[in-house]
Amino acid sequence: MSQSTQSNAIQSVRTQNFSRTGWFPIILVTLLLNSAWADSPRPIAVALLEDDTPVFRDYTEEQHLGFLLGLEYLTEGSMEWQGRPVSAHPVPAGGWFRDENYLPDAHELPDFSIWIAPVQARYAHRAMQYGQAYQRLTLVPASPANQLPVAQYDLAFRTFYRWQDVEAGLYEWASEQEDLIWVSAVDSSVRPDFFRVANIDVSPRSSGASVIAEVDDLARLMKNPALGSTWPVLLDWLPMLSDDVGLASQNMYFWLPDLASLVPLREFSGLQGLTYYYYDLPNNDANTWLVRTMLERHDRLPSHYVVAGMTAAMALLTAVAEADTVDAEQLAAHLPDMAWDSPRGVLSFTAAGETRQPLYRTELRLQRQLEWARPVELDGQGPYWTQP
Repeated sequence: MSQSTQSNAIQSVRTQNFSRTGWFPIILVTLLLNSAWADSPRPIAVALLEDDTPVFRDYTEEQHLGFLLGLEYLTEGSMEWQGRPVSAHPVPAGGWFRDENYLPDAHELPDFSIWIAPVQARYAHRAMQYGQAYQRLTLVPASPANQLPVAQYDLAFRTFYRWQDVEAGLYEWASEQEDLIWVSAVDSSVRPDFFRVANIDVSPRSSGASVIAEVDDLARLMKNPALGSTWPVLLDWLPMLSDDVGLASQNMYFWLPDLASLVPLREFSGLQGLTYYYYDLPNNDANTWLVRTMLERHDRLPSHYVVAGMTAAMALLTAVAEADTVDAEQLAAHLPDMAWDSPRGVLSFTAAGETRQPLYRTELRLQRQLEWARPVELDGQGPYWTQP
């Protein structure tokens, strides 16, 4: 055998031996790394869908602030949950939000399995539609509109209150009065008992003065008239209802949607108010932490949109911990009947994607050191639970 042939033969043997033994450690390491990667929990990555239109921009920022605070609260600042890294990614609303005639492809949508819907109802609705079509779990923290059809979508869940629940809760409470005047919107989901309740329908074209005149006419026919209303405009006419119509504060029942609405009510101690949150109601650890953190970092109390965002974050992390997945469809299948803690107390989802939550019967009290009227839960009343 020539020296050249012998050299080639030796090289061939070495190559064969390496193919048998030399590649094995590399393949083994690769398989182990792939196995470890496959076994490691997938990160919790969330798209915060931003609405930058006037008015709703501020609400959206508040909601997303609350969501981030909720992540921080449950992860104790580590941004890691059950071994999974947690992150939230602001995503500006593009053409697929704004243009009703534009149908995006999947690659144009946020590439995260979990979406937080915008505050504005029509944008939240569109997010739910696309989320359902492309398998994104969509949480709706702050869109109380009556006609937002969460139940049509298996992957959509609303963590905020529904307006029809507010109406039902306030009406159930106010109708305990013998003589009730009920003021409601034309598209109200509550239909009063016309044999016992005098009903006044209002529309966007109704003026407060015209409604006051109708209330006055009806009140004159009643022995002890009471008034119930979810129409926010009527709060501006409380002085006239009190002074001219003669309704006592304790005989008026209103929805108290946020802290700002309590400022003009400071002079109406005794007014009956239904609310789903106040900064010291309910009294629980999550609410205490939220209030303290907002005061320390922002020198203000949390708005309802901040509370809504934090509630959504706590629902999501609870679901991930219990279902041990971030897959949209598996999470959606797990969410119905799941209970979770929130600044508003213990909540749970219905099969239709709505939230069972407490609404509190309160009475406004005057505290001179405050610039607003303080709602205090009435003893022995207990909360009104939505979506039984």
